[in-house]
Amino acid sequence: MMIRTTTTLSCQFKDNMGNNRSLTLDQPREDITLEEIQEFMEYVIEADVYHPSVEDAEAYLAFINGATLTRKTVETLDLSK
Repeated sequence: MMIRTTTTLSCQFKDNMGNNRSLTLDQPREDITLEEIQEFMEYVIEADVYHPSVEDAEAYLAFINGATLTRKTVETLDLSK
């Protein structure tokens, strides 16, 4: 039996056109704080580092809309004989 845990941080934003956008980070630090997540999301908006697509070239992230931290545990069962 093998147990594996993964963590994902999903940062939700609204762009200047009112569309929902998200950035997902795999395996953030285990001890990440709410303040660090807030600072990171503010930085992403201020630094204008995220551009959704070529079709939405005029879109940019404008507001923080929320965040989720998801932890998933997978247990692999050895059923071989």
